[in-house]
Amino acid sequence: MRIDKLTAKDTLRRNVAGRVFFCAVALLLALTLTLQFVLSPSLLSVVAADPYCTLETECDDEEKQYQFQISFTDDTGIPPDAVLSVEAITPDSEDYEAYYEAAVRTLGIEPEYADDVHLFDINIFDPYDDTLCYQPGNGLSVGVSIQMDSEPVNNLNVVHFGEEETEVLDAVTVGDTVTFETTGFSIYVIVDAPDPSSVSNNFSSVDEFEEVPVYISVTSSGGKTYWMRDEIVHTSNAGNVITRTPANNATTAVPYYFEPIPGTDDQFYLYRLDENDDKCYVKLTNDTNAEFVSSSSNATVFTVEPCGDDYPNKFYVSFTGSNSRPYYLNLRKGDNGKGFSGSTYGPVQQDVGSMLTVTRLHAASDPYGLDGNTYGIVKPGNSVSVIEVMNEPKTETLLSPRTLPLHTSPVDPDQTVIRVDGEDMSMWTFEWQHDDIYTGTTQIDG
Repeated sequence: MRIDKLTAKDTLRRNVAGRVFFCAVALLLALTLTLQFVLSPSLLSVVAADPYCTLETECDDEEKQYQFQISFTDDTGIPPDAVLSVEAITPDSEDYEAYYEAAVRTLGIEPEYADDVHLFDINIFDPYDDTLCYQPGNGLSVGVSIQMDSEPVNNLNVVHFGEEETEVLDAVTVGDTVTFETTGFSIYVIVDAPDPSSVSNNFSSVDEFEEVPVYISVTSSGGKTYWMRDEIVHTSNAGNVITRTPANNATTAVPYYFEPIPGTDDQFYLYRLDENDDKCYVKLTNDTNAEFVSSSSNATVFTVEPCGDDYPNKFYVSFTGSNSRPYYLNLRKGDNGKGFSGSTYGPVQQDVGSMLTVTRLHAASDPYGLDGNTYGIVKPGNSVSVIEVMNEPKTETLLSPRTLPLHTSPVDPDQTVIRVDGEDMSMWTFEWQHDDIYTGTTQIDG
């Protein structure tokens, strides 16, 4: 074996050369990385560590299975080993009906539009203590993904029942999966229904006002929306007012009706229905008192006018006070108030509290299945007869009635039938117009 001895000079020369080579490689590498960063910054998102933690679980609902996934960051305060729990609330649950009705009302649609509804109680528990439930902290949100059992007919709507308010979340539906973000866990209602804006209608002109159920709301200067309810409460700074809903929560809103006053185009009585379907008219006295009365003769006469081009789909609803001054139906004291009554603040002050939104909820088309069909029309008379609506005039404005006897059916003794003696019944062909409004056409004198 031969061993060559290197002089100190040779060693120094090789070390220097090696260092120069290493520095050249390092410089080239650094230059290459720098160019990648400058030219392709998206590369960082590919190679960076994923900051999210993900929890997954399944839930069965009436023999259907759903996949749930929650994604969150460390700063939400939720530990990565937490347990995701989802429980389906089925129609046989005592809470189902209340959540269902509140959800469709919050969406602003009639139940007929809700094709498929699912209720889930979503929670995240500590892995060692199932009495400890986590919520996202620091005002942060988490991502939720739910894979349904099949593709929905429409985009899925998500209603969240939080501790303080009920809200419709922004959700995206792709195939059979809906995703959304939330700041809390509790009850969620997933509704397969059309976009609420396509089945609800904010009045845009006075010509649209008719005697149909509507919701009346005001959006405050703080951006919060409140709807009228049906109770009277006393306040120290605004007298008696008609109660409002909590902010951005329409679940307890009450339908009202604008009853046209004959001979006018823009004047109405305003009423709601009580539990017996009796009319309860609104009576306002100046800016200190609101009450409900049973007769329109004691009710306030309201004049409706649009708020102008700068405030589309909003209306001033005014009345003349006992002091002959103009007043306006108003959300008193805004976010700090408790309800609606009269106020002198209106168009002059451009007070948003008096800018009302009136929303009619559309019923499903032809809700009674009458469109295009021909029937006779009767109303109950007594236990042994009914009153027929005939196609013969009694006066200029009234049709002639005819009493028809009821008989036991010869086929089914538990059923009664109408027997017409002499002339045939008057037959009416129905045509659906909108909501639950139909027109009936009949033939007169051949």
